[in-house]
Amino acid sequence: MTQAQKDFITKVGALASADMKTSGVLASLTVAQAILESGWGTSALAVNANALFGIKADSRWSGRAYSTATKECYDGVNFTTVDALFRVYDSWEDSLADHSAFLIAGARYAAVIGERDYKTACTAIHAAGYATDPGYAGKLINLIETYGLTDFDTVSGKETAMNLQKLIFTNNACYKAGRTITVKGIMVHSTGANNPNLKRYVGPDDGLLGKNQYNNHWNQDTPDGRQVCVHGFIGKLSDGSIATYQTLPWNHRGWHGGSGTKGSVNDTHIGFEICEDGLTDAAYFRAVFNEAVALCVYLCKMYNLDPTADGVIIGHYEGHACGIASNHGDPKNWFPKHGESMDSFRNAVTRCLGAGAPTLPTLPPEPESPAPAPSVPEPPTHEIYVVAKGDTLWRIAAVKLGTGARYPEIKALNGLTSDAIFAGQKLKIPTK
Repeated sequence: MTQAQKDFITKVGALASADMKTSGVLASLTVAQAILESGWGTSALAVNANALFGIKADSRWSGRAYSTATKECYDGVNFTTVDALFRVYDSWEDSLADHSAFLIAGARYAAVIGERDYKTACTAIHAAGYATDPGYAGKLINLIETYGLTDFDTVSGKETAMNLQKLIFTNNACYKAGRTITVKGIMVHSTGANNPNLKRYVGPDDGLLGKNQYNNHWNQDTPDGRQVCVHGFIGKLSDGSIATYQTLPWNHRGWHGGSGTKGSVNDTHIGFEICEDGLTDAAYFRAVFNEAVALCVYLCKMYNLDPTADGVIIGHYEGHACGIASNHGDPKNWFPKHGESMDSFRNAVTRCLGAGAPTLPTLPPEPESPAPAPSVPEPPTHEIYVVAKGDTLWRIAAVKLGTGARYPEIKALNGLTSDAIFAGQKLKIPTK
């Protein structure tokens, strides 16, 4: 790969990642199309019209147009060169934004919007008629796999926004100890048990977690009084969606990594657990991996941490190798099974920070000193609604809240900055 190609991927990838948060168009698909349609930004269309995606200037377009020759395959075998008019833009940023708007506006592309598997997205956009080339989907998939474009999918809509919840373990001995640390890094753990459900570790049920029938969550004293706790968990809610739960104030001293010959990671690092499943479900892994990336972006911003610096973001096994943690192998036992590592994880966090990933809404402050947990959890203030094809915020508000005029409440609750939503997106709906 040439330096020019690297620069092209970096620039368009950052734009595609940011766009994906609102459009639902998979970033890897967008970058691959830009490469293929524009010849790495060197085509006449890209140079003279800032057009990266070869969208024709038909009757739906009221802007400037550029005429150039293009090849079309009408019979599935033979290519014919024809002249056509294409849309002109002021910048590549405008071209990418119009590309997403074009897909969202076209009902035939509904299967593309919100799709998180790159092979399925590539097949769907070709099947919908985006290009006449019979090998179009295969070419896109090859570009994605050759150049590792799925790295940009770690900045995806739901994943990037991060479903951050809070249930502080006020009954756990670590919280009761009330000790604080100066945060110097983050340690990534995975649970080592085939149970992806948050309710196994986080409780009591807050209306999203579901009931733990064995009552063996961590929000309680251990029988021997040991201080064992992480600052957060990532896993499944009762509806199957992925969430992050903060379980200790971020600057409290947890007990999650043990110690080694050079000290204890508990004195310097925030620790969180990713709930393992059977380690073979690629979709679940990708969802929690993305969620963990977003959590680290959030914490790096909060504590001004540099994810590229030595010892800042580490796995438990790396902490042991550095002499500051016990001898555990997580998450090295899991990440490589899906083509990832702690190096690729740190790279993803770095890219997200560089792409300007948005600061998440501020959660309610933690108590300044240990306080007993309420005996009865407060009723949930919202329910989860999965956006269906054709839904709008106005329609959802009309059905769920009694009047479409209440749609701004849904926007505010979900931190939305526009009215754009996509099929499959999960929204919080006020319950009162």
